[in-house]
Parts: sequence; C-alpha cells; structure tokens
Amino acid sequence: MTHICGVPYNYDEDASTLSTFSTKVYTKTADRLKNLSIVCDRISGTVVAPGEEFSYNDTCGPYNKENGFGKATIFVNGEDVQEYGGGVCQLSSTLYNAVKDIGVDITERHNHSKEVYYVPKNQDATESYGSLDFKFKNLNTYPIRIEANSDENKVTVSIYKV
Repeated sequence: MTHICGVPYNYDEDASTLSTFSTKVYTKTADRLKNLSIVCDRISGTVVAPGEEFSYNDTCGPYNKENGFGKATIFVNGEDVQEYGGGVCQLSSTLYNAVKDIGVDITERHNHSKEVYYVPKNQDATESYGSLDFKFKNLNTYPIRIEANSDENKVTVSIYKV
C-alpha cells in the first residue's frame, strides 16, 4: 500500500507510463552499487499528488553509515572523495531526466562540480543531504508514481500516471 499525502492510496498496477529513463552504470564498486540499490528501494512506490513538491533528499536520505550506505566516490569542488552515499546522484540525475518533460516544475536542481558520464552534459541533478537537493512540483491534475531499479549495468526510473 502506498501513501499519498499521508493517506493510504491504492494505485492501479496497470497505470499508464508517462516516462522511462535509464542511465548506464560505469563505476561498479560494491558500495556504489549498494548505495544505488538503497535509494532505488526508498524512492520506488512514491506517489506525488497534484500540487505536491517532491524532495529527493527527504525521500532518500540521509546518506550515512547508520542508514546502510557505504563509501564511494563523490565530487567535492571538482575533486574525487570517498564518502558515504557516493553514487546516489546517479539516481537523482536519472529521475530528473525521467520527470523533466511530464508536466512538473523543477524547483531545485544543481549540476555536479565536474562532468558525469551517465547523462548528457548539464542534464544531471546532484544532491548533498542538508545543502543541495533535487526537487520538483507535480503540476498535473493527477498523481504520479515513481518506480526505480538498478543493477550492475543500469539505473532505470519510470513515471506512471495514477
């Protein structure tokens, strides 16, 4: 059972697909793959009501050891650093590309401090819990549901009309 605005909501499993976007996984360290799996599990099934704002960090974070995240590469001022939650930006970037053309208002998005290779240039959405977030508001007259999954080769996000 999914919740929408805190109320139980039964959605149609056969709801129409609005968008699907996939990105290729290039860095396949165990902790990075684990981090991607954790955030995919946290975001899958999320329903965003009409007029509601979605926050990636509120849904998926914080990205720390206590929440099961491992250390993998993140970018800090253009430098590679090993930190808990490394790799979770791949899902936020995949999500951005899945939602940007389906009737949402992107209310917060930031590019990485250096180029990433899993999305086209300037089509990424970095985040850092507590400071940078990826947010969007559903401008549609219907709720949308987010589903995400990952494996060692790709990350996929599908958006459904519910």
